[in-house]
Amino acid sequence: MLSSDDYRFDTAAQTGYYSYASPRAFLGQSLGVVMTEDGQSIAAKGSWARAGNCGGTIVWTINYGYVNASVGNPLMQAIKQAFLGG
Repeated sequence: MLSSDDYRFDTAAQTGYYSYASPRAFLGQSLGVVMTEDGQSIAAKGSWARAGNCGGTIVWTINYGYVNASVGNPLMQAIKQAFLGG
């Protein structure tokens, strides 16, 4: 289970990650660090892209952030704000 106590944000890489003192098992692998996307990392990537640092962007899996009908998809909303400004 992911816990906010395990979450860190790497300011150099501009991405979030979960770090575990005791590695966690996932699909037969032992993981000590799990990278993630969140509103803060998406905003950093959007800012970088909008500054003209790349020719385009892609969203690889758009359905992973869906919560429910009333909340929707907060990660897609963060992408809209960060990359399109609205």
